[in-house]
Amino acid sequence: NWPQFRGSESNQLPGEISIPDEWGEENHVVWKFKTEGRGWSSPIIWGGQVFFTNVVLDLERQATDSSGDPFDPENNPEEAYYRMELHCLDLKTGTELWKRIAYEGKPRIPTHRDNTYASETPATDGDRIYAYFGMTGLYCYDLSGELLWEKDMGAYLTQRNWGASTSPIVHNEIVYMQIDSEEESYVVAINGADGKELWRKDRDE
Repeated sequence: NWPQFRGSESNQLPGEISIPDEWGEENHVVWKFKTEGRGWSSPIIWGGQVFFTNVVLDLERQATDSSGDPFDPENNPEEAYYRMELHCLDLKTGTELWKRIAYEGKPRIPTHRDNTYASETPATDGDRIYAYFGMTGLYCYDLSGELLWEKDMGAYLTQRNWGASTSPIVHNEIVYMQIDSEEESYVVAINGADGKELWRKDRDE
């Protein structure tokens, strides 16, 4: 299991399990899964399942820029429509078991052209998955893909639109989030079972 960003101990080490130290197109690759969109989040693993977030430009509802040309998806156009997704794959085969759309629409806050709208790694406590899509919100699913709750963490501008890029950390069924922006910054603890806020501490930058 690899339940959150940098692993269970946040040290990037796999514990007692040995992993390859060399990689290549045909070297230690068991399967590949082609994603439709863009995302910088890391996959997490629990109980033989792989979870990752992804954001897809909705081509059917894509607007055009002032010249009438379609938006370039590589520039993260803020006036375009997106689908923010959570995927679940079978660890052994790479087969997609389910996909859920957490949000559809225009971004609440723009992000830098070199960033993505899915840069935050999800986390799991073994019962639930917590997927944070920056200033769009925090979404909680069970392992079968049922949405349990969602929480608005605010929509604040970040310096040069670099984005939040803060991944959830889970400990004893409590989700900890660091939300930093140009307008309001804080650390918050959230009950993983129901999404209720337990405490919040402002950060002075």
